[in-house]
Amino acid sequence: MPRSKRRLHSRSGSRASVGGRYEEKRMKHTESGDCYKSARISNTSSSRRKRKRSEESHHQRSVGSTGGGHRKNRYREEKPSRRHEQQQPQPHRTSRKDRERERERERERDRERERERERERDRERERERERDREREQREHRPEVTKRHSPIKNDSHGHLIYQPGTFGRVVKAKDVEKEHTIALKIIRNVDKYRKTAKLEINVLEEIIAKDPAGRHLCILMLDWFDYHGHICIAFEMLGQSVYDFMKDNKYQPFPMEQVRHMSYQLCFAVNFLHSIKLTHTDLKPENILFVNSEYNTVVSRTTRKNRELRHVNCSDIRLIDFGNAIFDHEYHSTIVSTRHYRAPEVILELGWAQPCDVWSIGCIIYELYLGITLFQTHDNREHLAMMERILGPIPYHMAKKTPTRYFPHGKLDWDEKTSEARYVLQNCKPLMRSAMSDAPEHMQMFDLIAKMLEYDPKDRITLLEALDHPDCIDMAAIKKPDPSVRGPLVLVLAPTRELAQQIQQVATEFGSSSYIRNTCLFGGSSKGPQASDLRRGVEIVIATPGRLIDFLESGTTTLQRVTYLVLDEADRMLDMGFEPQIRKILDHVRPDRQILMWSATWPKEVQRLARDFLGDYVQINVGSLELSANHNITQHVRVIAEKDKNPELGKLLEELYHEGNPGKILIFTTTKRQCDRISMQIKRYGYDSVSMHGDKSQQERERALGRFRNSSSCILVATDVAARGLDVDGIKVVINYDYPQQTEDYVHRIGRTGRSNATGVAYTFFTMAERKQARELVNILQEAKQEIPSELLRWSQTASGSGGSTRRYGTFRGGNGGYGGGYGGGYGGGGGGGYGGGYGGAKRPYESSSSSYSNGGGYGGASSSYDSRSTKHTRFDD
Repeated sequence: MPRSKRRLHSRSGSRASVGGRYEEKRMKHTESGDCYKSARISNTSSSRRKRKRSEESHHQRSVGSTGGGHRKNRYREEKPSRRHEQQQPQPHRTSRKDRERERERERERDRERERERERERDRERERERERDREREQREHRPEVTKRHSPIKNDSHGHLIYQPGTFGRVVKAKDVEKEHTIALKIIRNVDKYRKTAKLEINVLEEIIAKDPAGRHLCILMLDWFDYHGHICIAFEMLGQSVYDFMKDNKYQPFPMEQVRHMSYQLCFAVNFLHSIKLTHTDLKPENILFVNSEYNTVVSRTTRKNRELRHVNCSDIRLIDFGNAIFDHEYHSTIVSTRHYRAPEVILELGWAQPCDVWSIGCIIYELYLGITLFQTHDNREHLAMMERILGPIPYHMAKKTPTRYFPHGKLDWDEKTSEARYVLQNCKPLMRSAMSDAPEHMQMFDLIAKMLEYDPKDRITLLEALDHPDCIDMAAIKKPDPSVRGPLVLVLAPTRELAQQIQQVATEFGSSSYIRNTCLFGGSSKGPQASDLRRGVEIVIATPGRLIDFLESGTTTLQRVTYLVLDEADRMLDMGFEPQIRKILDHVRPDRQILMWSATWPKEVQRLARDFLGDYVQINVGSLELSANHNITQHVRVIAEKDKNPELGKLLEELYHEGNPGKILIFTTTKRQCDRISMQIKRYGYDSVSMHGDKSQQERERALGRFRNSSSCILVATDVAARGLDVDGIKVVINYDYPQQTEDYVHRIGRTGRSNATGVAYTFFTMAERKQARELVNILQEAKQEIPSELLRWSQTASGSGGSTRRYGTFRGGNGGYGGGYGGGYGGGGGGGYGGGYGGAKRPYESSSSSYSNGGGYGGASSSYDSRSTKHTRFDD
């Protein structure tokens, strides 16, 4: 293009771009018929071209313009195509509610996709779990023997009865033993058969640990394979707690029964945890009543009267161990039924025994109110309910979870949805659910709150729960069921340890003949013991104090007792139990047979024998003289009181320098001294435990258990361990404090040298005990043991006519001496028969004599106690 034309084009373009004002004014004049129109319009071709371009440009700029040549349109005219697009018809605008509903539908679709992914992950984990458990079973567990070759059933693996999910429980009769049983028949499907075999292994372990069923877990009677169907026989029980609640229109149980069932549940699951087993599926469906008979009462709390059921007996049993897991086994990610699932399971943080505690807390709440605490089927909603009831989930748990529920440490939960409104309306803080502010209600909800702690580390253990105020005496003592009668045999013992030892042997001999027993002793909860009495037992082994508690409350009766045993009668009198013994004997029928076992024969024991035995027969074992077991080497070290601690450290060093001395039992006279010596031994670098009467039953059992299994090879104890304690492998006994009576010295050292074994006894003797030097020297001389010169000098200078002062008079000589004017023998304890019917039979719960007859008998007898067949006993004709 020539230069002049380019310049002209540029000018016209610039003019055209000035805006619509000039052209607009000119067009207005033209339209109004101005007389100057013809003069202002040029007819030249150049003018026509410029005018045409100007009109086209003006048309493009003024499309959609309402202000003519307004200044603001200058910049909008630069992009005519975009401006034109903006003027296209707009679609119909949706309302706010429609947009909200659309967003809600989109969120629901997202949640459904998330739930489907979770279900798929759960199915995959379950398949992996089954594969791992099957592999572990092949590697670590013997396969359950097949007793019949399985045959194929229909496609569902059913017999002719109507099927359930895993099978069906039917009522059957054992034709050999003539009693009714519950028979669980598993479907003939491979995965259910494998689960049944795992359950059988768990049930066999429970039977091995608790053959008497004292810990409220259902006992397996037998199992067999019937054409591919695993059949498991159980004792016949009542309805499940869930079925009873369902038939009762989901009405809550009375407060007394809620507390009783809660206690039993804690007691049973605590036993499972003690054997390294987690149930993982605790729920009301898996809790059965022993007897679900009920009374009907009319409720008038509403306008329309309703009939409600009150179960007569709230004793329960724990069932369904198909999903139970041992601590050493593989732990899958998902366990427990949805409503009772712990937060660590939902958040996939790993789980252990505390997940059972969470389930128990949910069950107690349901028993109390009749409604499920977390009624949901969605994980996110479940977590929202938890936060509404229990408060926010801890940040450290939300941060660790691999799930997507806490993207920023806070639960991703839309509070405007219908689900959120449901949670807001139906869930309230836990303590507001209590129906009363009475102490028992507040204590129960305090226990529930401790069970529902988010962090498993902060959650209460079941052993601690049993000591909670709500659990102490939770099983309210009720009058016995009319169908339950009292025992036939009663055995009284002075200490808990001796009573439990007797029960162990009674269980061994009585389990095959279905003779039931129970042990009643203080220091533990009354609930399980009361349940055993109400269920009915043939043998009761008890300490006097706890038995009187049950007699006064009417829990049991002694009207059927015809066989009564007083074990360690002299020890019971020494502990002040004579009033309790007389009170108990007043409840026993007059035509009873009584056996008295005593290591000594003082006036008080003789008087008790005359009062209750009548014309009795007396059997003396061994010499009338007090003597020690000749298999025990006795060492006496005469030292000052202040030198006892250094001497003990020196002695322990000597024993361990020579090699492993085995188990060492150290006796003290006071409880405070017992704990102090135990701590001192730990400072010396040795592991030790202590046991005395002020410790709780759990602490005493724990200490004795560690000593039995050699976890701690040193036990420091008071005279509570001097009699009746049967622990194998005690090689050394140390008398840190000399006992108040020399006969207790014989009992103490008799803990070693049992069953023809040898043992060593060390005794620290101080000037404070010099009055007993003569008696100790006599025992040492009789056993041909070395006597320190200073001890011998004290024995020769000790004054006293007729013997030194003793608990029941004098030891020898004088009017009060043993074997004096009364002619009574100083008998030993041991293996005499249980009266006429059992005459001559060895005492079944004593494998050696040292618990009762101080080791190897009296009077220097060469044979050990185990070769004897009788014991110092008194019994009726």
